[in-house]
Amino acid sequence: MYVKENIMKIKIISILILICLLMVGCDNKNIDTQTMESKDSEENTITFMVKVIDDKTITPLEKLIKEYNRTSSKKIVLEKVTYDKYQYILNMKMMSKDKPDIFMIDEDWLQTYNDKNWLLHINTYLSGKADKSFENVIPLSMRTYRLIYNKDIFKEVGLDWENPPVTLEELYKDAIKISEMKIGESYGFALYLKDKESGFLSLLENANKMNGIYYYDKEKDNYDFSIYKEWFQVMRKINQQSGILQYATKLKKDNVLKQFAESNIGMMIISNEDYYWLDNQEDNNVGISSVPIWNQENINTNNIGIPGMLIGVNSKSDSIDEIVEFCKALTSREWGIYMYEKGYIIPTYNVQLEELDEMLNVKTPKEFLPHEGMCVYETNKENKEYERQRFDIYFDIITGERPIEEGLNTLNGIMNEIND
Repeated sequence: MYVKENIMKIKIISILILICLLMVGCDNKNIDTQTMESKDSEENTITFMVKVIDDKTITPLEKLIKEYNRTSSKKIVLEKVTYDKYQYILNMKMMSKDKPDIFMIDEDWLQTYNDKNWLLHINTYLSGKADKSFENVIPLSMRTYRLIYNKDIFKEVGLDWENPPVTLEELYKDAIKISEMKIGESYGFALYLKDKESGFLSLLENANKMNGIYYYDKEKDNYDFSIYKEWFQVMRKINQQSGILQYATKLKKDNVLKQFAESNIGMMIISNEDYYWLDNQEDNNVGISSVPIWNQENINTNNIGIPGMLIGVNSKSDSIDEIVEFCKALTSREWGIYMYEKGYIIPTYNVQLEELDEMLNVKTPKEFLPHEGMCVYETNKENKEYERQRFDIYFDIITGERPIEEGLNTLNGIMNEIND
């Protein structure tokens, strides 16, 4: 009896094993099909690598791409990377087999990418090109910088919110007053310097470049970093009197933006692109003004426009025709208007500045719109090898590790020696 039962069990087990093998065989066929579909899917996609502050946020660009994909032969797949890691990851990908088809690129890396022949001459395929100084990338937008301030905080401490600071000295006085009167609640001003490049490039160089204050004199072909002496003096003075948000050298941009949105900061300098990322901030609580400058006499009417999103195309991509069609949509008037309305960019392709100024009910505050004189871009004359050294010296100056004049004179010597 016992033997018969065992034989019966063995038969049942054998049948079950056979059924399982058949099922596995069927599953394997399904797996093969899914793999093929995945491969087909990859072959029918175009990767677009973009820089974001928060990779969970849905951008207007993402919504437009979703609409575009409904009728396109190849689907655009967005690969979102946070801004602090973006350029490093892009560089690594461009040196591997995992190159994106389309990507945002920082201006300072253009020469390197051109030298390596990584960029397609995309502008030869497009019409309505906004600027002649960029041959191999699409200057999709321009960036402007402004001082933003919390109107409620200004009112609470007795500052005139209708007359924000216009000079660095006024910025210093207002920042100290806010910090002293709101001890433990709010700081007068904020810097974000953990990412040295983003911090110093945005807060020091680009913000003041818009007022014609920049370390490179194109006419003289000469570098003079001493032009930033007063900026460092004022920032260190504000910091020494606890007027700057604590731990400025350890904070990233996204953290500071969140602090401002929570009314923990009275003033900060941001770009129109940064303004887009301010979460849940009521417009009537935020004042927008020009970037404070050295003094009123320093205002230069020949302002320099600053590129915003620069779009590059991988010269080795297998989908050039489809990419060109997408780039035509990307630079179209309809897309530019939509992304401007949503506050995402100030477009430079196929849209006139006067047209933007006349538009109503848009999320890009009109205060961020550039003057006509700012629409001519000037590319940086830089040696990428020494950029990190430049930001390191800035960092040592702001933290007090180097005397201001010594650090700036060191930069003059380095850059002018390279230039010669």
